[in-house]
Amino acid sequence: MLAVLCFTAFTMPLLGVVSSVIIKDHAKAMMMWGLTADAITVLYYGSPLAAAWKVIRTRNSASILLLRLLCDISNSGLWTVYGFMVGDPFIFVPNSIGVSLGLCLAVLKALFWRRAPAAGAEPITGDVGAADAARSRGDVVVEVCMDGAGAAAGAAAHPKRAAAPQRGAEERAGDQH
Repeated sequence: MLAVLCFTAFTMPLLGVVSSVIIKDHAKAMMMWGLTADAITVLYYGSPLAAAWKVIRTRNSASILLLRLLCDISNSGLWTVYGFMVGDPFIFVPNSIGVSLGLCLAVLKALFWRRAPAAGAEPITGDVGAADAARSRGDVVVEVCMDGAGAAAGAAAHPKRAAAPQRGAEERAGDQH
């Protein structure tokens, strides 16, 4: 979004000067303004795609805001219909791209819908059934296996960590927030 804002803040005043001083043909000036507005519209609707890579990598769609997604799809959809009705490609082309990008994000939101663990939730330790139940609710479950051999291997690989005192479960639970 910051890139769109910076692009707009720089481009619009420049276009105003160029279209009023240099370009005397009204049709060419309108074409320049239309193409610039289209570029800004596509940048606006494409900016949430930066979150798409994070969603795919983490398999968690919490970074895609549902209300904004619905508003963007509705807005671009209505402008697309209006653009077709008046026959203006400067309106329907970028907004139809916006609908397509919004629907792609909606698919990601649906595929990777996960709820975050509730605030203050207790960690599940040693109970496979509870972990499976949490998964079935859509909660994110992180599994850590640390037996005696794993602890010894970790201590050998990281001697400084081995020298550190072991912390209790209460201290480790506080690290999760």
